[in-house]
Amino acid sequence: MWSKRGITKTQAIIIAIIIVVAAAFGVYYYIESTKPKKVVIRFAMAGSPYEIELYKKYIPKFQEKYPYIEVKLESYPWEEYQDKMLAELAAGTAPDVIKLPTEFLPTVVEKGYLLPLDDFINDPEIGIRKEDFFPVLWEMPGIVYKGKTYAIPIDIMAFALYYNPKLFEEAGLDPDKPPKTWDELLEYAIKLTKKENGKVVQWGFGIPIWDMPIFTLIYSFGGDVWERDLATGKAIGPAFNKPPAKKALRFLYDMMYKYEVLYPPVSEVYVGQAFGLGQVAMLIEGPWHNAFMKQNFPDVEYRVAPLPEGPAGHGNCVFSSTFGIAKNSKHPKEAWLFIRFITSEEFERAWALEASISPPSRIKVAEELVKSDPHFHAFFVEFKRSGTRGDHPIPNYYSFRPLWNAKMQEVFNPEIKKDPDVALDELAEEVKKAVFGG
Repeated sequence: MWSKRGITKTQAIIIAIIIVVAAAFGVYYYIESTKPKKVVIRFAMAGSPYEIELYKKYIPKFQEKYPYIEVKLESYPWEEYQDKMLAELAAGTAPDVIKLPTEFLPTVVEKGYLLPLDDFINDPEIGIRKEDFFPVLWEMPGIVYKGKTYAIPIDIMAFALYYNPKLFEEAGLDPDKPPKTWDELLEYAIKLTKKENGKVVQWGFGIPIWDMPIFTLIYSFGGDVWERDLATGKAIGPAFNKPPAKKALRFLYDMMYKYEVLYPPVSEVYVGQAFGLGQVAMLIEGPWHNAFMKQNFPDVEYRVAPLPEGPAGHGNCVFSSTFGIAKNSKHPKEAWLFIRFITSEEFERAWALEASISPPSRIKVAEELVKSDPHFHAFFVEFKRSGTRGDHPIPNYYSFRPLWNAKMQEVFNPEIKKDPDVALDELAEEVKKAVFGG
């Protein structure tokens, strides 16, 4: 009992201790109850060993910034990645963050597998500025679909003309004046081609025959890849078998069989390798070829110029790697924070300048890349030129590509030498069934 004279000094101390302990416990309880709970997000990707190592280096930096978020990296070979992600997205078991090439995007977006990102993008605290990225990227199908944004691009890729200035000089050509048109490129290629005992030992020109490099010619010859509904813009069938596209493919066909200046695309030696070896004087390739040359032919001098123009002007094909959030993700905000981090200036700088993976999607970082390596300047020009298009991906594009590649093998294999008009007509019928279900 308390004495009638009041609280003793000892009792007062005890009460004070009780109050302090209670307050401390209350503060602790408040802090613990408001502290973010541990969140684990899965991140799936396919890419080069350099890219995988970059993620392994930077994921801990992200986790230092957000200690309550753990990122589990899942990397797969390209040949199995697409089918695996489609299966997991359909089953609702997909990783939270998924790396998606733009050719894959329209399929998963149209199926409703991804979460719209606009609320995150426009959030004043955790958002991003779309104007910091190359505008052409936001025009690509799947990145934006029916007015909503579903993916954030980390890079931007197109094609340019690589050429060997030493071989130019040997052929009496000015290395400061690369060809400006496809007709002029043919003239250069004829001069750059060398034969010994009737056999070509140096080809004037080379180009990969997978879909997008050839699309650059189709566009510049006034053709298109897909026929579209005029009201909706939706692809409704192939257009690559129309006269302008046939003329573009015939141009390459003649370069190989009539003029004998085109490096055989079905050769065992990759055309980029042949360029590095000095067996090909001019080459159409993407920005990744800069890294290939540095790694494999560091002493070979080469230059890069914008693509030549065709009868209809300039044409190029742009594409990208992007990141989206699976619709079934239980942690969309944390997934967004990770996407924002790996598409930030800091990470893109490491992506492009440190790891040399591909040109960054952010204009500011791309300008830094051009200053550090002039070989990328031509691509910077291409990204901004009218005629650089990114509308080729459509739903089921992954079904189209193997059909295209197989048919081009028939055209450019000297043992088959299929007429390009016939090949494109046959391909159109196959695509109507496999891609459009007709």
